[in-house]
Amino acid sequence: MELARELGFDPVGAPMIEMKSVSGNEFRSFLVALSNRSIYLCLVMSENVIRFAIENADAYVPKDRFLSQLGHCHVIAVGDQTAESLKKVGLEPSDVPEVVTIKGLISYLSSQYDLVGKRVEVLTSSKGSKMLAERLIDMGVEVHVLPLYTIDLPEDLSEPKKLIQMAIRRDIDIFAFTSARTVTHFLEIANELGVRDKVADILNDKIVAAMNRSTRKRLEEEGIGVMITPKNPTFEDLLGTIGLGLGIAPPE
Repeated sequence: MELARELGFDPVGAPMIEMKSVSGNEFRSFLVALSNRSIYLCLVMSENVIRFAIENADAYVPKDRFLSQLGHCHVIAVGDQTAESLKKVGLEPSDVPEVVTIKGLISYLSSQYDLVGKRVEVLTSSKGSKMLAERLIDMGVEVHVLPLYTIDLPEDLSEPKKLIQMAIRRDIDIFAFTSARTVTHFLEIANELGVRDKVADILNDKIVAAMNRSTRKRLEEEGIGVMITPKNPTFEDLLGTIGLGLGIAPPE
């Protein structure tokens, strides 16, 4: 919101997702495996993963000890933003593959690491890709998928509903979606209000921007055209690309 204001936009924001921590026996087993140094490689699938991992670990071990134990295995950050989230808590990732697809990630990992027979931990959300784990298992890897948080609809839908009403009144000129799940929930809420098709038609008359390829794909699957997708999936690039498309120079 602050970045949008700096560019001269009049932003309207509404939360379309709510993240909640997941903990239990699986996490305790993960901590034991870390302390035994039996994990060869950890795949950190999103920037939110490390925050929820630290929150869960806090009930069992000090933060510094947890991060130190995690650092004994290969910590692979999927995406630059994930890498930055690791660095912010003092953990330098072992690797940041320059790939954005499951197929590309599998190919990269198999070429760079001796995975066969080794334990690989996939730290992800409850909706993490099953395909990644299945492909690794097919390669002879011992895979453990550890869901650390869920991504649900917000309990309070007042702001999302208000935004959809503004869209129907055509009070919004540009729609910027930051993830595929925000698209899904936005349209679910519109459907609940009985205006899903009307909202989709309105979006096709407006400027629609998608943070990344998966968000763009989700919009297009719903019949919504996307005009803007930034080269880098960051808030800065998303808003900057929208601004440049409108002839607005980015702030200094």
